[in-house]
Amino acid sequence: MKKEDEFTKNIEKGLMEVTAYQFNAYNIEPSFPEEIARLRAKDLKVQNCSERKNFCREKVLTIDSEDCKDMDDAVSVTKTSAGYRLAVHIADVSAYIAPGTELDKVASYRANSIYLPHTTVPMLPAVLSNNLCSLNPGLSRYTLSVLVELSEEGEILHSDICKAQIQSKVKGVYTEINRLLSGERDKKLMDKYKEVYEELFTMEKLYILLKEERIRRGSTCEGNEKPKVFLRNQEIVIQQEKRGVAENMIEEFMILANRIVAEYLYENELPSIFRVQEERNHLAAYQATKLHHAELALDCYAHFTSPIRRIADLKIHQILSMHLSGMDKKEIHEIFDEALIEVCERATKRSRTADQVQEKCEQYCYKEYFRKHRKDNYTGKIVGFDRLHRPIVIMNQFYIKLIGYAINHAAIGEEYSFKVGISADQKEMFTYCPWKAVA
Repeated sequence: MKKEDEFTKNIEKGLMEVTAYQFNAYNIEPSFPEEIARLRAKDLKVQNCSERKNFCREKVLTIDSEDCKDMDDAVSVTKTSAGYRLAVHIADVSAYIAPGTELDKVASYRANSIYLPHTTVPMLPAVLSNNLCSLNPGLSRYTLSVLVELSEEGEILHSDICKAQIQSKVKGVYTEINRLLSGERDKKLMDKYKEVYEELFTMEKLYILLKEERIRRGSTCEGNEKPKVFLRNQEIVIQQEKRGVAENMIEEFMILANRIVAEYLYENELPSIFRVQEERNHLAAYQATKLHHAELALDCYAHFTSPIRRIADLKIHQILSMHLSGMDKKEIHEIFDEALIEVCERATKRSRTADQVQEKCEQYCYKEYFRKHRKDNYTGKIVGFDRLHRPIVIMNQFYIKLIGYAINHAAIGEEYSFKVGISADQKEMFTYCPWKAVA
C-alpha cells in the first residue's frame, strides 16, 4: 500500500474512532429508532392548513450554503411607500410533529442536529429534514411566517405572524449572491436569479439599515468565523470562508424574526423558550422565563428560525401553531408549562454537547492536516497570552489558534511566519521555526 493511501486510511479510521468515543461518552445515537427511520412521506399527515396565507406567487427564495439539504428558512423583501416589507418564512415542522407523538419524543431526546466534518447526526429523519420540511425551490411548502413592515430608517412599524404556504423561486447560494451584489454580471448567474435579481439589492439596503440599528443598541454578535472542515475524496480540507453580505444579510433577518417572535410570545402571555445570556462572556442558554440577551443587546430573544435542527425552535412552532389555530391560551399552558422546563435543560445541555463533539472532531482534523503539511509555512498574528503567559497566535490562512512556541518578548499585534507542529501528548498545536514577519 502506498504511503499516501495508508495516511488517508489512518485519517478515516482515526476520525471514526474519535467520533465513536464522543458518541459513547455523550450518549449520542446517530441512527433513528426503526419505526422512525422507515417513515416515508406518505406516512406523515399534515395538520389542517385551511387558515394559511398563500405566498406562492411572491418572490421568495432560500439563501444558504451550496451543499445545504435542510433549508428551513426563506425570505422576500419588497420596497413600499413607507419603507420595506420583509417576510421571513420558516418551515412549519409543527405541521407534521404534534406534541407527545413518537416523532416529538425522538426530536426532544436528540434536541439538535450535530454537524461533523464527515457526517451529520440530524434531529429529524431525512423524510422531514431533507424533504417535506425543506423549502426546496419550485415545491409548495408550509411555513410559519414573520411579516414585518419597516420605515425608510429600518424602524419596525408593524409585524405579524401567520401560518403560510410558499413556493421558493430559487435555491440561493451565499457565494453566488455575493458575486451578484458585488457587481458581477455573469449571464449564467443572472439567469438563475432572474426572478429575484432586483430584490437582492433591496435586501442588501434593508440589511444595512438593520445592522446599523443593531450596532447602535450595543450588539456585538459579529465575530471571526471558524474555518469549515470536511472530508473530500478521503482527504481533510480546511476552508476559510469569508463571510460576505449574503451571509450577514440572512443572519440579520433571522435575528429580527427571532426577536419579533420572542416579543410576541411574551406580550401575549404564551409559554415560550427564551434564548438568554446574562453577560457577554457567559454562554447563552435556554430558559422558560424572559431574560435579556447581552451579546445581541435585546431584552427578549428566542430561537424560532431553525425548527429542523433545534428542539427549542420546534417547541415554539408548536406553541404558535396552536395559538394561531385558535386554541385557548390556558390549554396551551397546560400542555407546555411543565414540559418546557425539561426541554430548556435538555436543549441547553445538548447544544453544548454538540459544540464539544464538533470541536473534538475538528481538532483531530486540524492536527492530521498539519501533520501532513508540516513543511508548509504559515503566517499569523499575536492576539493575547494564555495562563502560562505563552503567546496565542491566530493564523492568517485559517482562523485557528496556536501556541506561540519559541516566540520571545512578543507583543500583541506582531506578525510571525512559522511552521505548525503538534505536541507529544497531541493536545496542542504550536508554532515552530518562527521568525518575525517583515512589516
